[in-house]
Amino acid sequence: MSTPLPRGWHGTTPAELAAAPGGSLGIGPFGSSLKVSDYRSSGVPLVFVRDIRRGHFGGPGTRFISPAKAIELAAHGVRPGDLLLTKMGDPPGDTAVYPANRPLGIITADAIKLTPDPALTTAEFLAQLFRAPAVRGLILGETRGVATQKLSLKRFRTIALPLPPLAEQRRIVDRLGALDAVSRRARVALDAVPPLLETFRKAVLASAFRGALTAAWRADNPAVEPSERRSADPQRLFELPAGWVWAPAQVACGSVRDGTHATPAYIDEGVPLVTSKNLLASGLDFADVKRISEADHRAISLRSKVDPGDVLFAMIGTVGNPVVVGEHPPFSIKNVALFKGNARVLDPWLLCYWLRSPALEAWLSPRLKGSSQRFAPLSLLRAIPVPIPPRGEQRALVDAVQQALAKVDRIGRLLRASAAELGRLDRSILARAFCGKLVCRDPSDEPASDLLDRVRRERLVSVASAAAGGSDRRCSGR
Repeated sequence: MSTPLPRGWHGTTPAELAAAPGGSLGIGPFGSSLKVSDYRSSGVPLVFVRDIRRGHFGGPGTRFISPAKAIELAAHGVRPGDLLLTKMGDPPGDTAVYPANRPLGIITADAIKLTPDPALTTAEFLAQLFRAPAVRGLILGETRGVATQKLSLKRFRTIALPLPPLAEQRRIVDRLGALDAVSRRARVALDAVPPLLETFRKAVLASAFRGALTAAWRADNPAVEPSERRSADPQRLFELPAGWVWAPAQVACGSVRDGTHATPAYIDEGVPLVTSKNLLASGLDFADVKRISEADHRAISLRSKVDPGDVLFAMIGTVGNPVVVGEHPPFSIKNVALFKGNARVLDPWLLCYWLRSPALEAWLSPRLKGSSQRFAPLSLLRAIPVPIPPRGEQRALVDAVQQALAKVDRIGRLLRASAAELGRLDRSILARAFCGKLVCRDPSDEPASDLLDRVRRERLVSVASAAAGGSDRRCSGR
C-alpha cells in the first residue's frame, strides 16, 4: 500500500491470506474442461459471475453438473465461507461470500475463489476489504483488456492489501455490518418512492381528463362556448364534463401520419433520423441518433414533415412515449407516428398528456397487433378517441397537470440525489474502515506483523513435518 498503514496493521497479499493447502486460491476451469453439454438439471451446482454479482446463489436458473464431473473438477470447488471474486466484467472485482446454507459447488471460468486462512482473516472481512475504494482501485490497476477487462489470477495473487490485527478485523466487520443494515433500510425506503410517484402521476392524468383539475375553471367560466369538434360517431370512453366532446385523433389533429418504415443509408454527418429510442419522457434525445442524407430526409418529409407543436408517438416495440416537438433543427422519423399540430382545436400538450394517460393506455393496449413485437397500426392511431375541452379550459388543464407533474419531477430529482449521496456515504465509510478510522484500536491486539510471522512459522513447521513424515514412510517401505 502506498499510504502509511495504521499502527498494528501490516501489508500482505491474497496469496498469503489463503489457507495453506493447495487449491485454496484458484480460478474456474478453462475451455473444454467444462462445456454446456456437461450441464444437468440437478447435481452439483455451478457458480457463475452473475451469481457473485447479485450475491445470491441457487434458485431458478441454477445450472448443475454430475457428481462424477464435480470430482473431475474438484480443484475448482467452492465451500461455504469461501470468498468469491469476479475476474472479468465492467469492472471486475465484485465479491461475495459463498453462504453457509449452500452445498459444495464448482466455480466457472471467470471467477476467483479464495479460501481464507482462519488464523489470519475471514471471508467476511475480505469481502468488505475488496469493496473499499482504494482496493478497488488497485484491482482496476491490475486489469488488462480493451473490449473486456480481465484480472488474471497471477496479478490478483500479489495485490498489496492492508491487514489489521485479527480482533480489529472482527470489530470492523461488525461495525460495517451494522452500518450496511442502516444503508439497506435507507435504500429500501428510497426504492419504495418511485412506484408511489408513478401512481400519483397516473392519478393526476386520470383526474385531468375527468375534469377534476379544472372544475374551478368551469365554475368561473359558465358561459364559455363548448367545443364543437365532433365526428359522426365518436367513441366515448367515459362521460365528459359539460362542454367537452369526444373526437377521433384524425379529426382532432387534422392529420395523423407515420414516418418511414424503411431503413435509409446511414452516414456520419447528416440529418437526424429519430426512432422510438429517442423519445423520452423528458423530450427528444438526439444523443445517440442515426443520421441520413439530405436527399433521404426530403423524401421522408414529403409524407411526414415534422414541425414544432406536433406530437410524436412510438408505433413499434415499446408503443407510446409521446413527445411534443419543440424548436429543433430539421429531422426525420422512422417507425414513429406523427400527430400533426392543430393549435386552433387542440393544445399539443393536452394531446400528449392524453396519450400518456392510463385511460388511453387501457383502450389502446388490447388493440395492438403483433405477438413477438407489438405495434400500433396507423389506422388504430387515427381512431384514438380524444377528449376535447373548450379551448380556454385546455390551457387551464395543461397548466394544472404541468404544475402537479413538476412536483413529481422535483421529488424524483431529490430521490436520485439522495441515492447518489447514499452511495458516496457507503464508499466513504469503507474508505474510513480500511485506513483505520472506523473502529477503535486496542493496544492489547496482536499486531498484524506478529500474526503474519507466527502463521508463516507454523506453516514452515507443518511443511517440514509433512516432509519428514513422507521420508519416514519411504524408508520404512524399503
